[in-house]
Amino acid sequence: MKWSIRLVMVMGGLAWLAASADASFGRRCRVTCCETRPACVTCGACSDASAKTEPKFEERTIVEYKPVHKEREVKRTIYKPVQREIKEDYTWVEMQTETTPQKQKCIDWVMKEKDVQVTYNVCTPYTVQEEQERVRYECRTKQVPYTYNVCIPYTEQEKRTVTRYRIETKQVPYTYNVCIPYTEMVTEKQTFCRWVPEMTTREVTRACKVPVVTVDPCTGCSRTCWTTVQQTCTVPHCVMKPVTETRDVTRCVTKYRYEPRTEMRTVCNPVPYTEECMVNVCKYRWEPRTEMRTVYESVPVREKVMVNVCKMKVEPKTETRRVCEWVPVEKEVTINVATCKPVEKKGTRTRVVCEWKPEEVTVKEAYCEWEKTTRTVKVQVCGCSSCCR
Repeated sequence: MKWSIRLVMVMGGLAWLAASADASFGRRCRVTCCETRPACVTCGACSDASAKTEPKFEERTIVEYKPVHKEREVKRTIYKPVQREIKEDYTWVEMQTETTPQKQKCIDWVMKEKDVQVTYNVCTPYTVQEEQERVRYECRTKQVPYTYNVCIPYTEQEKRTVTRYRIETKQVPYTYNVCIPYTEMVTEKQTFCRWVPEMTTREVTRACKVPVVTVDPCTGCSRTCWTTVQQTCTVPHCVMKPVTETRDVTRCVTKYRYEPRTEMRTVCNPVPYTEECMVNVCKYRWEPRTEMRTVYESVPVREKVMVNVCKMKVEPKTETRRVCEWVPVEKEVTINVATCKPVEKKGTRTRVVCEWKPEEVTVKEAYCEWEKTTRTVKVQVCGCSSCCR
């Protein structure tokens, strides 16, 4: 798509250049310039006098084409994958193991014991006194002179240049911030609760005295007695209900602001200066000294002594030993031999198949059109009208 648009644009550009060249310049004279030749090849009208005249211009209308990019909706067919499940029969082979008893001969090693005559040599130690010469060392002392160096310190005065510092003070301005409190009246919304009385009624149970006339069964006389009776009556009741209200409250708020202030402070600066002075310098010199010291040395002394020497003699001995040896014994045993046998089996499986289903969709396609436009330009023409048409 992109390559086709680029090819159309290139071909259109070449066509536009060719058309603009023909329209703007027209059919030129076969002679390149009238000034280089004395006369025109076609008509002979050009001469030296005509070459020196001013060039003439005339207005001509040329046609130009410019590319215009537009979009349009095109229906295209696309393919979407659709999956569906299918059932199919398949066959596979399984290896089944079968065990078969077989008789085989094997060799078993059995350990047996027997007595064997063994002869061996025995080393027997024995002691013999021998006269030997040995050397022992005796420690003896003697005085030997030796020389050593002693480091002796001494003091000399030398003239040296010393750098010292003196403190100079000066007043330097510096700026710092001061936190200054100030008071401001702020009006805020305050919510408060106000209790409002409300009259309601409620049921109250009370005891009342009611006269009751009774007759005495003995005398037959009537008399009035008072009996307590529970009665329910409605009485007014005052209930306080909270009501939330909002009011404006003006209160004093303390705030802070920073103000820069400038003051002078004393700054101490060390200033170096040099001076010459005499300094005691400690030096060292080496002096040789000779003294006597005691030296210990070992002196060898030879002497003869009797020494017990241990020697070994070899004596053969014979004895009976019990030896174990392994004897092979052949026997027949029954073992289980496993063999694999292929068995063919059949079954059904479910497989997912993907199919491509066509579907038409509307997409936007970019294309290029060449729009025709005209404009007027001034073109230089030759003075002879017979050859330049």
